[in-house]
Amino acid sequence: MIKFENLMPSFSLVLLILCNYFAIGQSYYVKTYTGFASRPYGICIDNKKNLFLVESNGSMIYRIDSTGKSNYFVGSNLLGDKDTVGSFAKFNNPKALSIDTYGNIIVSDEKNHKIKRVSSLGKVTTIAGNGKSGDIDGMDTFARFSFPYGICVDKNNNIFVADRGNHKIKKISPNGSVVTIAGDGIIGSINGLGLSSRFNHPTSICVDTLGNLYVADQYNNQIRKIDFNGVVSTYAGSSISGNQDGIGILAGFSRPTGISIDKAGNLYVSDLDNHKIRKIFSNAKVTTIAGYGSNGYKDGKASQAKFYYPAGLTVDNDYAIFVADEENYKVRKISICNNIVSKVNYTICQDGEYKFNNSWLSNSGIYFDTLENSEGCDSVVQLNLKINPTSVSFQSQSIVQGNSYQFNGSSLSKPGIYRDTFTNQYGCDSIVILNLSVITSSILENSINNQIEYYFNQGNGILYLKNLSRYLNIKVFRLDGKLVRSENVKDSIDLSALESDIYIIQIENLFIKVPIIR
Repeated sequence: MIKFENLMPSFSLVLLILCNYFAIGQSYYVKTYTGFASRPYGICIDNKKNLFLVESNGSMIYRIDSTGKSNYFVGSNLLGDKDTVGSFAKFNNPKALSIDTYGNIIVSDEKNHKIKRVSSLGKVTTIAGNGKSGDIDGMDTFARFSFPYGICVDKNNNIFVADRGNHKIKKISPNGSVVTIAGDGIIGSINGLGLSSRFNHPTSICVDTLGNLYVADQYNNQIRKIDFNGVVSTYAGSSISGNQDGIGILAGFSRPTGISIDKAGNLYVSDLDNHKIRKIFSNAKVTTIAGYGSNGYKDGKASQAKFYYPAGLTVDNDYAIFVADEENYKVRKISICNNIVSKVNYTICQDGEYKFNNSWLSNSGIYFDTLENSEGCDSVVQLNLKINPTSVSFQSQSIVQGNSYQFNGSSLSKPGIYRDTFTNQYGCDSIVILNLSVITSSILENSINNQIEYYFNQGNGILYLKNLSRYLNIKVFRLDGKLVRSENVKDSIDLSALESDIYIIQIENLFIKVPIIR
């Protein structure tokens, strides 16, 4: 038995990308995108893949370019409330960021109770809020908010604010008018039309292409939906803190904090106390895409990765998710695995075995093994195993008595069956069987003619002979030349007692190859 081991070619032989961005069963991996000097909190991304990020309890906005390099963008290290340019501007614990169609960054300046705009040149201006906590609708700086958190901008540049301290959702129109569109200001969890609904510390908000809003209703442990008609419903999660996946209200969250939406309409939620990132499909099915469930810090396979109070998050057009991992002081990136399949063709000898996926294989076929690569993604190896049968060829050669024939390095002068074995291109045996006859007058007189017919019946193991005019001596040889039967017959010979193999039948100077299968 020939064994082949540790001969697997490199995965670079053939790569077939089997990535399906919309498949529910897709897998993810997590890696650290960049470290941060303080605790990151709110995060957004522009169309050039620049990230903008605010620190928890800070006063600065940072930009992280597409290479992961972080640098200061606007604000100072001193808390305050000042509209101006660059490092002269001041914020007081900004919580969330969003980008309008002009490329301006919209900021919820929580402890200043304001909504501000930062231009691409770093100029800061107040859009709405007068700097005092309150609950007043009206024009721009006449309006009041109470600790505004989440913020998003729709395609028409309407700004939506999760006014956390007022337990309301407010809308700022492009002309600066502020109106409450959902929530009556009382803590609760009530669905219904607009102002008849109730929230409990809404923390984050996003909007889809149809104008539907999705709110991370933090203390209700729910994701709420506000449709374009203003009707509030519970989209996912129950009012009880939980950790389970499921559809709609059967799923559980524990203080959902950040929410974002991809171009296909799928939602992503940072589940703060569960230390997980959840995905909600358009049918409201909730799945965990990253996070082991306990706090910590670990990159790699998403189901084994660890976060420590993930806060804000955002998703780009390639479905990569960026998470402000607050207590780890890092921005983490969650990417879809490219499930790589390496196709490998291999051939072994008929009597050989090949070790694959901790098993010894001896039959031809297609086999699979799944490995985990350095990123924690599955790499699938497809083995196409072929069996190269031992080749057997036959030669017949006659010499006149007194002469010799060269075969396998020897000079042969006697009649008989001779065997030579050599190694072919696959390292397998190839066998040559030589039938050497020596011509004498007696052999010539007794030679059988070309009219002999034979038929071997695999069912009963009998070799039938026709057109024999007399009894002839029949010899049966194995491929190694060993004689196993010799019998004088006229019409048939019973070979049913022989083991499965290929045999050489000699009828005087006629040779027949007979495979016997049991």
